[in-house]
Amino acid sequence: MANPPPPFKLNLSTPKFISYDDMQKTLENLNIFKYDKILSNDNERSVCIYSLNGAKYVMKLGNRSMRGNTDKFNLLKKEIDIYNEIGNFRENAIYFPKMIASGLIDSGDSKNHFHYIIIEHIEGKTLLDYLNEKQKIAEFNNSKEILTILLNLTFALNALWSHGIVHGDLSVENVMITPELNVKLIDFEKSAKDISLTSNTIGTSRLNVNNKDTRGYGYFFLIRYLLSILKNRDTFIPFLNDIKTLIQSCDNCKDIYNKCAKYIRTEIEKQSGGSKTRKVRKITQKRRKAKKRN
Repeated sequence: MANPPPPFKLNLSTPKFISYDDMQKTLENLNIFKYDKILSNDNERSVCIYSLNGAKYVMKLGNRSMRGNTDKFNLLKKEIDIYNEIGNFRENAIYFPKMIASGLIDSGDSKNHFHYIIIEHIEGKTLLDYLNEKQKIAEFNNSKEILTILLNLTFALNALWSHGIVHGDLSVENVMITPELNVKLIDFEKSAKDISLTSNTIGTSRLNVNNKDTRGYGYFFLIRYLLSILKNRDTFIPFLNDIKTLIQSCDNCKDIYNKCAKYIRTEIEKQSGGSKTRKVRKITQKRRKAKKRN
């Protein structure tokens, strides 16, 4: 009688991709990753913040391993392409971090290919940290500060959109606020020219101040979130409705952010009394002209 065939063995071994630590060591050996001190290492996100010669930098790495639905290798390649485009913008230094270096490390083994990008570290805080900080102030009512951030956010988005680029992942974590209240956009892994602007402008807008449900993304969501922390937030309901109507009626409009900027400027004038001053000035000019005629 013939011997029975051996039992079938299911191969459950996971292919080994180059690890985060090994990617860092590879770049060190190539003299690309040079540092005085590593300030933080986020293995989960493959992000490192470090200092060198008194300056701070951020290094992001992307291998071919999949984390859920995240393909870090291709996403980081897309981000590098966007940074290369941004480098040619005249607004580059104002609204975006500067890319220091980037590249593809090719070991000859597809499992150990990886991209790297090194960018300047932005001095400031994420919009999420800024909002959490202000929400702890019970009577916070500095509407001019909030509107200034909104205006600078609008300018930053307009700088991208004027070149046909949509951010694609506009959230409180991907907007940096500098001490001067300027805005710098970060994380361009999902940015592209072939996606609809409405994914940025409308996005999702789930916001419940009382229950602190602040999940969401997109331009209108960020506007609502910023204004929600103000004590007099209810006075901005007409302003919000105007912005929402403008956004919803403008599908991929070239000048959508410029139009929004005009609304925000007008609101800043109202808060600072600028509109009243203009009215008084106009009345005075009319009276002077009337006197000259007489």
